[in-house]
Amino acid sequence: MLKTLTFICLLFTSTLWSQQYADSEFYLVDSLEYDKIAPNYQKFIDDCLTAYHQADTDMERITWVNQIVKSCWDENVWPKYNKWVHDYTKEKLKKPHKQSVTLQMKQALAGALYYIGWNYGVEAKYELCLDAYEQCLVIYEETNDSIGIANALDNIGTVYATKGETAKALELHQKSADIRSLIQDINGMGASLNNVGIIYMEQGDYINAQKAFEEALEIHLKTQFFSGIAADLSNLGTIAYHQAHYEDALDYHSRSLYIKEEMGDKQGMAISLIHVGLNANMLEDTSATSYYQNSLELFTEVGDQKGISEALSSLGRDAALNNNYDKATEYYTQALRIAKETGAAMAVRISLVGMYELNVQNNNFDSAESLLIELIQMRINDVNVNFAVLPEQKKEKYFGLMTHDFGKLYSFAVVRKDENPKIVEAAFNMALKVKGLSLKSTTAMREAILSSTNEELINQYAAWIKLKEEIAALYASGGQTDEIEIEANALESQLIKNSTIFNDFSKTNNLSWKEVKTTLAENETAIEFVQFNSEIGNFWSPIHYAALIINSESESPKMITLCSEAELEEVLGITQNNNLKYISELYGTKESKNTKLYDLIWKPIEAELANKNTVYFSPTGLLHKVAFSALRSNNNSYLSDHLNIIQLGSTGQIVNQVPFNFDQNSTATLFGGINYDSENSDHKIWEYLPGTLSEVDSIYNSIENIIDVKKITKDEATETAFKEVVSQSNYLHIATHGFFYPDPEIIRKEMNRPEDEDVLTFRGGDNGYSIWNFVNNKNPLMRSGIVLAGANEIWDRGAFDLGEDGVLTAQEVANLNLRNTDLVVLSACETGLGDIKGSEGVYGLQRAFKMAGARYLIMSLWQVPDKETAEFMTLFYQELLLKKDVRLAFASTQKEMRAKYDPYFWAAFVLVE
Repeated sequence: MLKTLTFICLLFTSTLWSQQYADSEFYLVDSLEYDKIAPNYQKFIDDCLTAYHQADTDMERITWVNQIVKSCWDENVWPKYNKWVHDYTKEKLKKPHKQSVTLQMKQALAGALYYIGWNYGVEAKYELCLDAYEQCLVIYEETNDSIGIANALDNIGTVYATKGETAKALELHQKSADIRSLIQDINGMGASLNNVGIIYMEQGDYINAQKAFEEALEIHLKTQFFSGIAADLSNLGTIAYHQAHYEDALDYHSRSLYIKEEMGDKQGMAISLIHVGLNANMLEDTSATSYYQNSLELFTEVGDQKGISEALSSLGRDAALNNNYDKATEYYTQALRIAKETGAAMAVRISLVGMYELNVQNNNFDSAESLLIELIQMRINDVNVNFAVLPEQKKEKYFGLMTHDFGKLYSFAVVRKDENPKIVEAAFNMALKVKGLSLKSTTAMREAILSSTNEELINQYAAWIKLKEEIAALYASGGQTDEIEIEANALESQLIKNSTIFNDFSKTNNLSWKEVKTTLAENETAIEFVQFNSEIGNFWSPIHYAALIINSESESPKMITLCSEAELEEVLGITQNNNLKYISELYGTKESKNTKLYDLIWKPIEAELANKNTVYFSPTGLLHKVAFSALRSNNNSYLSDHLNIIQLGSTGQIVNQVPFNFDQNSTATLFGGINYDSENSDHKIWEYLPGTLSEVDSIYNSIENIIDVKKITKDEATETAFKEVVSQSNYLHIATHGFFYPDPEIIRKEMNRPEDEDVLTFRGGDNGYSIWNFVNNKNPLMRSGIVLAGANEIWDRGAFDLGEDGVLTAQEVANLNLRNTDLVVLSACETGLGDIKGSEGVYGLQRAFKMAGARYLIMSLWQVPDKETAEFMTLFYQELLLKKDVRLAFASTQKEMRAKYDPYFWAAFVLVE
């Protein structure tokens, strides 16, 4: 926190307003006991008040005083300034203002009332506390702030609970939980469940209390909301204490141990003893040491060297927990030596992790760093040796086993970047390697095989593709795919082994930041966004984001921390309606700006981008959902007003990039004006889009005299026709409906619904075929797609009906051959969305078209309007003909649309390379 305050202080020139100036309306200074305030706070207050007196508007003045309230938790400071915010906003609200200003002032007043109420609660003045919170509730109801209403209800309920009125408290907390469930306020839902659980616990209803806490814990673990996790675990422990179930945590492993003792399975007993000991450690049971010692004796007796190493690592962990660091170091050193001697990779990793965490705990960062680098190199070697020869399906699982180890490097780099910039170099290099690792490996294999002259190999590849198509068909009918997937994976492995011209993956995927640097021009910057746990060695600690930045002059990459995932989620919200209202609230409009995303993601790195006009960036996590071009700064300009922003899967792509050159000998295929009905269609799932016909007609007229172009519309725009023509098209444009459905398991958990309950419907209906095929499919590439001719027949389709269904899923796209396709434009809703899976990025149409071989993609992040989309696309092709460069054409199109419309109408589309 002090570092943050210091950074903020440096933004301003202190003129000691707090010692020299009293405001003419409300005195901010005179009664402040300045000498009792910490020097760091003094400087911060000075700077905030300097900004306050330089402010041009009332809202800016309120904001700067609010900074003092929120940041200076000194009893000599925050109550005085909070009272000022309360009195000032209350007085100003007596006069008329713009609606947006009134809303902001009311929010500020509600915040001030919250702090007043909180203070009364601390002082046990419950009636005054209730009055303040109820005033908050009134304001939130007036402003239709659902989250604010839920928070106020929870606060009021907590006061009633404290007063012993548990029935009233339970009613309020449940009402809050219902609101949060309705608006999908996930972390808030966890808080409400926690409050409900506390009431049940106080009523002695331990069964319902435990259920509430476990549901809250599941939510908080999913969102990695650390304080919530801590509260949930604490409450579950309290219930166990009240029920005297002290051995519950040990019960399952103890029963397993008993069975193995009866069987005389000494090796199995030794393994169970480690688990029993681990649980004993969690309960601070001193017998944990004896469990580990017994495990070591049994492993030694049976001669299991790997087991001996693991038992020694467990003893090392136990010694560390008991603050016996010398003994812990001794155990870990022995464990690592034995593991390396036996070549037991897992045991080596366990020892390295243990020694690394031990050194972090003791602030031995030099030793910790060398251990971490060894661990990371071990994992990279695993990738180089094994990854390229694994089928696609197994790559994801395999890489999942090591993501936590890779993540340690980012967390450690945040702590060590100032002392040792080399650690940031390692972090940047790792980002280059692991981002899209599975995708890069798969596309490399495909390119190698299809570029070869080995007919047998190409035939094998064709057979593999056929199996993949059969798998997609089985997915579509809800059939079992296990056996055929095993066959496909085996054939894929054989393909890789038989491909003598398959690139050496360890070489092609070992770019360094220096190679990226040398590719950058003087005015260019490259940014790798990464995620990491905020606490070293704590997997459950909150996720944060950081930017790794280089330019052509960089001596070493810079690492700048940005925001937490919780903060980003709070701004992005959790919504299934990517509509005008949501996007206008998120990115603002011409009349009402919103800088929240800009402040979280971009403002911290602005200084590193001075004198640069081109930024290559690779997003991660939730940043895949952000339209970077629409981020708006405090000076009311969009990011794209002054920067050429280029989104990549990895900044390593710029090293060997091939320029996009518009070729008049190219071919283009346009799909639009599609008829979704057929003779058998009894339902209107997808309505006809007249704007898409106008769109492709306009594009066709613009380019028909320049290049060879084909237009496919109405009943001819079938799934079969699409699959036949795409491999022959250099430019592919599809104007139609698109869809994306989130993982149903995640939605059920967020909504607290049973595992077998359908929480989403397909286009408003519950047709069995569509539910199996799209909505509830475990494969994310089946939950994303585009719609072609005759698709409305899907409503009446049976599970075993043959032929195409008119819906082209991402899974089907991935099996196409688009190696000769330079550009794919998906002029449809939400085509850029999908499941976000760590460093692999978005699993949806975006990934599928990349797997198929397409070079450039233009896709949408939300529901796009018909008329303005047609205008955008027509303008884009005109610019493409003029500039002959897809990046320049896209940027120019956005610029012209930006001058006319709000972000909703132009920023949905992103160019992905």
